[in-house]
Amino acid sequence: MQLVDLQVALSVHEVACNRFLNRLSHRLNNMNPPDQQGIATEATIESIQQALNDLLHQLAPSLSKKSEAMASDPISRIEYCMTLVKSEASLAASLIADCAPQGRPMLAQAQQTLKSLESLQRLGKTAIKA
Repeated sequence: MQLVDLQVALSVHEVACNRFLNRLSHRLNNMNPPDQQGIATEATIESIQQALNDLLHQLAPSLSKKSEAMASDPISRIEYCMTLVKSEASLAASLIADCAPQGRPMLAQAQQTLKSLESLQRLGKTAIKA
C-alpha cells in the first residue's frame, strides 16, 4: 500500500472517529439523567477498554501491535502510541531539515495519526468518566 493510500485511509478513520464523537456528545447532551444511568450500566469499563483497543487497532495497526502489552490500560496505551508518533514526527522533521524527500510525507502522516490518537484519547477519557 502506498503512503498516499495510507494517508487517505487514516483520514477516513479520523473523520469516522470525529463523527462518532460528535454523535456521542449530541446524544449525551440530549438525554435525561435516567437515560444516562442506563448507558452507564450497559457499557462496562471492560467493554469501553475493548472498544478503545479495537479503535486503536483500526486507526494505527502498527502502533497497536507495538503496544499490545498495555491493552489492559488503553488510555496509557494511547498516550504511549502518541509518544511513538511524536518520535516519528521528530525524525521526519530531521529528514526535512536534511532535504530528504521522504520527510514531508512522513511528517504529514505522523501529524494525521497524532490527530486521530488525540481524538481517540478524548473519546476514551470521556467514556471512562461517564
